[in-house]
Amino acid sequence: MASRIGLAALLGLCTVLAGGACGSSGIKTGSGGTAGGAAGGAGGTTPATGGDIGGGGAGGTTPATGGDIGSGGAGCGPKCTSVSTCEPSVVPGGLTTLTDFSSNLDAKNFFHTGGINDWTSLFGGTWIAPKASDPCATTVAPYPLAESFTDGNWHITGTIGSAHWAGAGLWFGTQCPVMDFRAYQGISFTIAGDAGPSGSVSVSISTAANSQPNTDTTSANFTCFSNAATCTAATCTPASRTVTNITRTAQTVRVLWADLTNGVPSPTPDPAEITGIGITPTIDWSGNGSPYSLDLIIDDLALIP
Repeated sequence: MASRIGLAALLGLCTVLAGGACGSSGIKTGSGGTAGGAAGGAGGTTPATGGDIGGGGAGGTTPATGGDIGSGGAGCGPKCTSVSTCEPSVVPGGLTTLTDFSSNLDAKNFFHTGGINDWTSLFGGTWIAPKASDPCATTVAPYPLAESFTDGNWHITGTIGSAHWAGAGLWFGTQCPVMDFRAYQGISFTIAGDAGPSGSVSVSISTAANSQPNTDTTSANFTCFSNAATCTAATCTPASRTVTNITRTAQTVRVLWADLTNGVPSPTPDPAEITGIGITPTIDWSGNGSPYSLDLIIDDLALIP
C-alpha cells in the first residue's frame, strides 16, 4: 500500500491529465467532457485532433468544442481502451514564468506558456482533492477543499480533518504528460496565508519512476497514457521538502530538484520525467486531532534556470 505521501504522488501524477476525481492509483482521468460532435473513439493525441489528451470518446476539434483536456466522454468509466506510450516532452530553456494564475489562464483556468490559444507549447492546470462536488465519487468528502483564481492568484481554502487526506497540485501537458525539465534547476513561487498549527506544507515533485502505472483498461481511472508511470515497488512516493513559517506575509520559495528527498524508489526526482507538483498540508493521522482551517495563496510559479 502506498504511504500517505505516496497518495499525494498518485494524485500528483494523476493530475497530469487534468481536473476531476482521482482514484487510488494511476493517472487522473477527469470527470468526463461534453462532446462537440459525434462520440469519438480512442481519442486523438492532441486537443486539435479529436479526442482529449489521454482520454477519448468526446470528439470535437478543440478543447472548447470537445471535451476538456484529459477527460473524455466516458463519464466516470474508462477514458480509453488501449495502452499508449509517449516520449517525455522537452521543455526548452528560456522559459521563466509558468503561470501568474492570471494573465495566461484560459476560461477553464488552464495556464498556457505560449499564449491562451496555444495547445502545442507547455500548458497545465491545478487540482484539489477532495472536492465538494465530485460526480464520480462514491462517498461525500467531510472536509472538501475549494480553489479560486478571482484575485489573480491560486487561493486554496478548506478544513483539514484528522486522518482525512487532502492535497492540491499542478499537472502539465503537451503531446505527452511527462515533462523533461532538465534545462532547469527547479521551481519558485510565492506563498502566504494560514497553513494551520504547523505553519507548513509539503511540496513534492511527482515523476514517472515514483508513481504507479495503471494498465487496467476496465478501471475508471484508466487513460491512454496511464502507463506513463513506471514504479513497480510496493510503495511509490514522490520526493518532497517542507516549506515552513508560512504567514500572511508572502514569501518566495525556491525548490531545487536537488533539495527534494525521501522519494521511493528514487530518492530524488529525475527532472527528465516530471509529471506534476503536489502540495500537501500537515495532517494528523491519529484520528483524534482537531480540524483546522487552511487558507493558502500561491502565486508567480516560475522555473529556475
